[in-house]
Amino acid sequence: MPRKKTLVQALGRLEEISSMVEDTKTSLEDSLKLYKEAAELFAFCNASLNSAEAEIEIIRRAQSGEIINEPFAK
Repeated sequence: MPRKKTLVQALGRLEEISSMVEDTKTSLEDSLKLYKEAAELFAFCNASLNSAEAEIEIIRRAQSGEIINEPFAK
């Protein structure tokens, strides 16, 4: 079973791709492949961050002692 990539792994790979694309020895064909991979990684990172943001809740204790979950405010 393939391992699921993490946000940290995806960001690390994006940094690698950036360096490779900036290298003048990388061919145009390879640069285009890397650009496509980077676009997919960016979408993954964006979705991961959006998902995490949706899950963040601020928990506060009301006067009654009841725990109330409130959505994270931007």
